Amino acid sequence: MGEVRYFLNGQRVFEDVLKMSSEPWFKMLGDTLLTAEGPKPTEEVVKGKRKVALLFADVNCPYCEAFEPVLQDTIKKVKAADPLDTEVVY
Repeated sequence: MGEVRYFLNGQRVFEDVLKMSSEPWFKMLGDTLLTAEGPKPTEEVVKGKRKVALLFADVNCPYCEAFEPVLQDTIKKVKAADPLDTEVVY
């Protein structure tokens, strides 16, 4: 795996920022996430996942729009192979 770099408020830091807080890392995503089934507690959505991918996109971005079908297809394949592997938050 490649080098992991951490950023805090847009500035690179050289410590593991996830270890700097006593809060669970997923708290930075807020208390609830809007899922296809409606709002769910964040902890419930990410519990047991080996990886959580964060996607930042814009509805007015043509590149993001073109990427969305590829992402959705990939997510379906990953979840079919192992439902606990990855959750994508965007």
